[in-house]
Formats: sequence, structure tokens, C-alpha cells
Amino acid sequence: MTTISTCNFLSEYSVVGPVNAGATYQFTTAPAGYITVREGSATGAVVAEGMTQVSAVPTVSGSLYVHWNVDASCATSSSGCIVTTVQLFLNCTPPVATVTAVDDCDNNQFTLNVNVTSIGDGTGVDLIYNVNGGADQTVAGVQVGMHPLGPFTVGETVNLVVAHSSDPACNLSFNGLVSGNTCPTLVTCGDPPLDQTYCYINNDNNHWHYEATTPGLPLIIIFSGGSIESNSWDHLRIYDGADNSGTLLWENGSGTTQLAGLQFVAASGHLYMENTSDGSVSCQSGSQTQWNWQVGCLDCVPATASYNVVTDCDNYNFMVEVHITDLGSDQTLDIAADSLGNVLATATDTGVYTVGPFTANVPVVFILSNSDNPLCNVTSTPLVNPLCPQVIQCGGAPVDGQYCYTNNDSHAWSWQSSGGESLILIFSAGSIGTNTTDHLRIYDGPDNLSPLIYENPTGTTTLGGLQVVAASGMMYMEMSSDAFGSCSSGSYAEWFWQVGCLDCTPP
Repeated sequence: MTTISTCNFLSEYSVVGPVNAGATYQFTTAPAGYITVREGSATGAVVAEGMTQVSAVPTVSGSLYVHWNVDASCATSSSGCIVTTVQLFLNCTPPVATVTAVDDCDNNQFTLNVNVTSIGDGTGVDLIYNVNGGADQTVAGVQVGMHPLGPFTVGETVNLVVAHSSDPACNLSFNGLVSGNTCPTLVTCGDPPLDQTYCYINNDNNHWHYEATTPGLPLIIIFSGGSIESNSWDHLRIYDGADNSGTLLWENGSGTTQLAGLQFVAASGHLYMENTSDGSVSCQSGSQTQWNWQVGCLDCVPATASYNVVTDCDNYNFMVEVHITDLGSDQTLDIAADSLGNVLATATDTGVYTVGPFTANVPVVFILSNSDNPLCNVTSTPLVNPLCPQVIQCGGAPVDGQYCYTNNDSHAWSWQSSGGESLILIFSAGSIGTNTTDHLRIYDGPDNLSPLIYENPTGTTTLGGLQVVAASGMMYMEMSSDAFGSCSSGSYAEWFWQVGCLDCTPP
């Protein structure tokens, strides 16, 4: 089986070739779509049509023109990607079969019902399958009828081949078969947490239900990575309960949300999570990152803490006050920073523990480690000082800077002259998209409440040659971007600049 595209739309056609006259080619879409196969040209004679799967036998060699539509009326849709495939069947007629997952929630299992409606031109078919890529198992000599495979444990992935009796070219492949997603995933209390990943797609609609095996024990979900677009378009909701009628624990907000560090406790022992998305800016399209999380039984009590950043711009660093209001179930709570790895302090009582110093303008994530159960570790959001200005030494060489901005970026810079002289910023290269999507603003002062002295206009702006002067001796620059088109995606050129004291008079 050959993938034609991982992102066709139900309004396009694909050219497939060269093809052999008299051979059988089977086309599929996922999700299902209506397929029309023409030969000779995009408006040529129809050789096959129907809902996926469709087999076509060209009458002449050359190319086939495969149209992807919603239905037989040729209705179109551009709301989401479909995966399209083609498989060549040579001197044989392939079998015809469908596969349906049937869940057995009481036993945390599922069965695959393989409905063979034709054995092709063979004497029978073999059902060859493996679980999670393991050793193949075979049910030989199957005839037309319903044939159950399994049971399999919920969470396992089954790969199945419906094999022609004499010609492998006419085998049918069904890869990535899973449960019907109607059962909860059982979380065994006392075992390590479950590691889970998901890359959400355009026009997604998915859900997860976890249940603790020990009644009365809460579940905890901890995210270590991933992102989701604004809730104006994409949604992720987490509930304490068996479905979305439970208590809402969290949902993503406006703007792109980074999931790393988020953790939520479902006291009922059931945790339900659901997501939906629109037709663009997903993980599948490359605009968001894959979600990574763990789910486990919470047979411990997490600590409770708040954080206060104390800035020391004179020494270009900051300290953090960790205010522990509850030690949880661990009476010796270690305080560590992800960037350092070592234990900075050990809390044996509630109160304020001051740790640091940390380099200014570099975010730090704190981990309060529960020695009894790592699921009760508490991870802070990234902490960083208010932006400290970089001091520009007047009389010295100007300071070089460069930056390649990314999709969904947000960044700031601050400079201050050593003697109060005016500052000048000179760009030598770079470009930025229109200010309806991407923004670059420069202020005469320490922050974005100061007088605005430059903002990129509508249309793509080439920055080379741009000069900006801050008479106050302090300059603040900030930028932001949307999810489409950036330097990192290749749409715009990297920025290069110099900042120096204007301790001279231009001619």
C-alpha cells in the first residue's frame, strides 16, 4: 500500500501513474470519502467510483486521475485533511473485508470482528495479525463470514493483514486497529504511571477516560509537553468524573497554551479529557507540538506552595522565595530547579525558603519532590525576573544582536546606556510579516508603557537600514507573531542589529 498524500482535501484530485492496463488498483481515504477514478485526463472516462475502498481497472496504460469528494454529487469540503492511499493488485482479485472493534469494558478488553464478504479469486484468506508490532499470529483458511479476533487489552494496537491464498499482491492491510474508545483506561494503583502521547489533528474530536483500580484513590494527570491553539478554535477540557458531566478541572484559554507543568487531580478516581479542533493550526499541521502526559493513582498528598521573584538587576540575577503552605504527605520536601538538577533546599516545615541566585532573564522551573511518590511532585510554571536591561558601555563597541523569530513567538529586549546618553539601534538585516499578524515595537524607555518610537507597518517589512534613537538612554523592544509564517518557518529573514551609545553627532 502506498500513501498518496497525508493531507488531501475532499475537493481535489490526484494524478497516479504510471499504471498498467488491466491491473487492479485499490484507492482508500481516511476518514471516508467518495472516490471517482478517471483515465486519460481529469475529465476523462470514469473507470470506477464509490465510497472508500474503490478498485479501478484502467483500460490503457498511463495515469489515473483520482477525485476526492464528500459524496456522489461531487460535494466538496476543505475543512480538514484526509489520508489517501493506493494499492496495486496484479494478476489476482483481492478479498473484501471490513473490521469493527467491539469493546468489553468489564474486562478492559476489546475484540475485532473481521467481516470477510469476498475471498477474491483465492481459495480462502489467512488473517495474519500482531499486537503492538510483536510476533505474527495466523488464523488460516478463512472463508466468507464474520471472524472475531482477540480479545485484546484496551490500549493495545493491532495490525492485521487479510492475506490472499496465493498472491501477496492482493493482500489487504488494516494497520493501527484499536478499541472503540468506549471503555475507561484502567490505571493500576501501586504501578508506575501511564505514559501517554497525542498529536491532535485538524477537525479533531477525541476523548480519554481513566479509572483508578482502587476505589477511593484519586487520579492525577501531569503534562510534560505540548501546546494547543486558542480556545477560539481548539479546545481541551479535563473533568473530575467519568464523562463531561463531571466537575470541570481545567480548559485552555485564549491564546496558544503551553501544557508543560500543568497537573490536575480527579478526586473521584475517574478522569475524563476531551478535545476538539477546527480545520487548521493543529499538531498534525505542524503548528502545535505533541502532547505528553502521565496518569497515575495519587496515594499521596502534594505540597502546596507559591513563589515570589526578587530581582537584582545590578548583579544581573534574581532570587526566588518559595512559600510552602503545606508539606503534603512528605515531611522532608526537596526543592530543586530543572536547570540545575541539584537540591537547593530541603523543607521540613511550612514557611519561606529563599533559593538562588539565577541568571537574569533565564526562566527557571522549580520541582518540589515528594520522596514517597513522584506523582506528588509539584512543578512550578516557568519563573523569571522582570526584564533586566543589558547595560551598553558608552565609549565602547556597540553590542551585536540577532534573532530568528518563530511561530506563536513572544520576546522582549531591554538596553540601558551606562552614562545616560542616548541609545541608537541599527538593523543590518531581517524582515517581519505585516502588523496584522506579526508585531515589532520599540519604545524610548524601560518598558512598553514608554513612548513608542517604532512599529512595523502593514505588509512585509525589510528591517535592514532601520535606525531608531532612544533619547532617554533606555530602550525596550518587543515582538510577537501568530501561528503562520516566521523566520523559523523560512518565510522571513533573520534579524541582525547593533545597539550603542549615541555619544557622537552624525554628519
